[in-house]
This record gives sequence, C-alpha cells and structure tokens, in this order.
Amino acid sequence: MLLNVGPTRADELPGVEKLEISSSLVLRDVVRAILGSRASQDSAIMHLLQSGIHQPPAPDHEIVSRNT
Repeated sequence: MLLNVGPTRADELPGVEKLEISSSLVLRDVVRAILGSRASQDSAIMHLLQSGIHQPPAPDHEIVSRNT
C-alpha cells in the first residue's frame, strides 16, 4: 500500500494499491489515535503535530516538464 498525492514511480507496479492522501495527514491522525488525550495536553507533542510542511502538489497545469 502506498500513500501519496500525485504521480509516483510506483504507479505502474503490479500489486501496489495507492491511496491518494497526504501521508502527513495520516501520520498526524495515527499519533492522535495512539496518544489519545495526551496529544492535546503535551505541549511538545502539540507543537510537533502543528509544525512541519504540508504542501499539496501543484495542479497538473502548473507542472512543467523538465524536458521542455
């Protein structure tokens, strides 16, 4: 199983199931599920869950081929 938004090199591999979702969103939800209320009570964990970069890929019309 592959979590990714947009095209990947694994798209054509047989047997690979792709979920079009950002892995950062899934990982944050997993942390909250595992830690429960501690995720909202611990300031260090709260900071980690709110930091980082979540950058969805550009729409197809904004992607320019490197070969052109």
